[in-house]
Amino acid sequence: MNKTLTTSMIIGLALSTNIANASFSDWSEMLKAKSAEAVTWAKSIKLNKNKLKGEAVVCLASEKKAWGNEVVSMFEKAYPKVSLKVIYEGSGTLMDRLNDGNPDKCSVVSPASSVSALKYTGYKADDSVELFYSPLVMVSNTEKLQVLEKKLGGKLNLSNINGYAGKKWSEIDPEHKSWGKNRVAFTNPDKSNSGLVTIMSKAYAFFDAYEPIKLKQLNDKNFQSEMKGFWDNTEHSKVSTGKLTKSFLVSTLRYTTIFTYENMVPALLEKHGKKLTVTYPSYAVLNDHPAWVMAKDENEKKIAQTVVNYFLGEDSQKVAAKYGFRPSSPDVAVSPKLSSFYQRDIGVVDLPTNNDIVEAIKDTAKGKW
Repeated sequence: MNKTLTTSMIIGLALSTNIANASFSDWSEMLKAKSAEAVTWAKSIKLNKNKLKGEAVVCLASEKKAWGNEVVSMFEKAYPKVSLKVIYEGSGTLMDRLNDGNPDKCSVVSPASSVSALKYTGYKADDSVELFYSPLVMVSNTEKLQVLEKKLGGKLNLSNINGYAGKKWSEIDPEHKSWGKNRVAFTNPDKSNSGLVTIMSKAYAFFDAYEPIKLKQLNDKNFQSEMKGFWDNTEHSKVSTGKLTKSFLVSTLRYTTIFTYENMVPALLEKHGKKLTVTYPSYAVLNDHPAWVMAKDENEKKIAQTVVNYFLGEDSQKVAAKYGFRPSSPDVAVSPKLSSFYQRDIGVVDLPTNNDIVEAIKDTAKGKW
């Protein structure tokens, strides 16, 4: 396999266009189209860089912390008269705080996905631009997965995961009763984006659909039972994707399967190798890391716009690739660290039309219907 994976090879990216039947060439064209949108957005901002000075607050989803620290440092060297304060929080918390009146005074905001962004009542997709991408993946203990898939008679996925989630291994396969419980985990969907995306992807898998889920579909009794079963038999107390993922980094025995981000997998495989197996859900809400400007003051707004433009630049995109994200620029290669498990053929669903549907899907999983 070619160890240099260019972004023209990666998944198609569409938040408002149905790509369920997209061919690989279509996916590449969509990435180019998204990149063109970003270029157009950047060129629409006319700034005098030499006169830029002042302060701004950059609020980023915690998954971007390593990337953010490095890129913000680079930015401040390029713009020595500008000082940036950076705040990292879970995507749900970020959006909650924006709805509370933006007490952190965020000038620029970037949650982990557009579906998380819907939680903010002032969010307008047309005013945002996608920084890079980090698809949802299932990471499993390989030995446990093999036993489980033998029982399932096929590959573990979001459609059949309910069958054995939460059961004791003594019930699944008495030979492996010492494994205790078949534990499946994702993060708290009210606070963390990866948990929200997991719940949403589960819903799309039930409906076997890529088009936006409609509110009336949620009245389906089988859907309600399926989602509640998934919720009741999985663990979702952690509010940080990073902390959940590190539980596998410490030991591959704690869980059978966790839901995390593609960019977090290389560190796991570097330590555990074939002890872990990576699976991509067939129906996935894409983590597209939208960014938009919140600043109202004209000078602060100029700084914020410059920050977002810088994030879209080649240097920042190369840093994103270094940390395992799929760059939004077709000119920047995807990290070879992804090559051992990388899958370009994944299904990306279209988002619901509003956050009411997102909240209703979460409530359904919690048995509130």
